[in-house]
Amino acid sequence: MGGEAMRFLAADGEVLGEMPDDGKLENPEVLRGELRRILIGSLPEGTIRWGHRLADVTSLGTARHRVTFANGQTAETGVLVGADGALSKVRAFLSGGKPEYMGTLWIETFLHDVENRHERGARLVGPGAMLAMQPGKGIFGHREANDVIHTYVVLKKPADWPPGRPRR
Repeated sequence: MGGEAMRFLAADGEVLGEMPDDGKLENPEVLRGELRRILIGSLPEGTIRWGHRLADVTSLGTARHRVTFANGQTAETGVLVGADGALSKVRAFLSGGKPEYMGTLWIETFLHDVENRHERGARLVGPGAMLAMQPGKGIFGHREANDVIHTYVVLKKPADWPPGRPRR
């Protein structure tokens, strides 16, 4: 929802370089919540089992699956969507892949009403996206609809950082 302009900043906020939005809209974005609303709205009533935690997935062959929920209920489906993150049981079932910590921690933040409440941040990000990187750390921010800047703080840290943090 933000422009496709890109701005690169030094650690002190100095603009090192910019790529303006060329107006071609070659990388359109849709907000995750908006996409979720559109997809859910396209489904027949009762398709989604709200409040059900997935316990297991079993292949029934011919592109059908049985899902078993923690409450013991089951459902059969021809379409299986796993949208519950890196530790998703569906992702593991479909790909066999296991998440692995790669040494980079991403902290997601949102700034709202940026033109009034976060004017300096709004100027730094500009009309599209902003990157400020140094070895081992960085900040990536981009404009979204409704006067929001979506930001990620990225840090190279060991898996047990901060020390004493409980592990899952």
